[in-house]
Amino acid sequence: MNISPKNFMANIEAKANQLNINALKITNKYPQTNFSFVLSTNFTGKDINSLNGRIDLKDFKMVSDKLNYALEEFNITAQNKGNTHVVNLHSDFADAQIEGFYQYQTLYNSVLNLINSRLSTIPGLPKSKGITKNNFTINATLYKADWLNHFFNIPLDVTHPITIAAKVNDKEQDIDLTLTANNFVYAGKEYQEGWLNITSPGDSLCVKTNISSVNSQGTKLDLGLNAIAIHNQLSTQLSFNNNQDKRLKGEINADTRFF
Repeated sequence: MNISPKNFMANIEAKANQLNINALKITNKYPQTNFSFVLSTNFTGKDINSLNGRIDLKDFKMVSDKLNYALEEFNITAQNKGNTHVVNLHSDFADAQIEGFYQYQTLYNSVLNLINSRLSTIPGLPKSKGITKNNFTINATLYKADWLNHFFNIPLDVTHPITIAAKVNDKEQDIDLTLTANNFVYAGKEYQEGWLNITSPGDSLCVKTNISSVNSQGTKLDLGLNAIAIHNQLSTQLSFNNNQDKRLKGEINADTRFF
């Protein structure tokens, strides 16, 4: 490893077999848990936004009396060509790519600025934090969610791949995001036909989403939401359908203006 004011370089090879990080006082989050893995890193750069290289994690195992989690492969590659950054993630549970011009520390601000430009006076919304110049695309597919349960206690089970495709352009104040989740289980409850689309035509910000929850008899409760935000005004339409013999179906419309 080499660190200087102008450049950072790291080439690390590590292998662990039944490592107990709790016994080493690294963290007490995983008591009586052994970790095994093979780790390889090789990257250079001035900072996190200019990194070139890769991180490879293989044969990862997490074993205790209560769980046995294994991950065969997880790798991240980063490339910088002029003003274009490309980061690829490949693993057992997901594939993802983010490409374009962006700075990691300002990605949150890109989303915040988009909302502020349409609903600047909405209560509780943090104010914009300076001008951002990000212009990038994201494509990701989630195949499995067991790692979310093991590491973050999120009770999600993916029975069909979840996909995300997005384009963000700060200069044009433009976003086009689509998330598709056709079938998944959350906290033991099944959901189907999940879909989310966010766009920003003209000066507006539009959100369209629908999802169906499925009960133990296989009957669906369909829910849909359409919302348009423009010039501190929010128009929403909520639709619902219980798909039962005693039908409950309808729409609720609302217009809200923020001062």
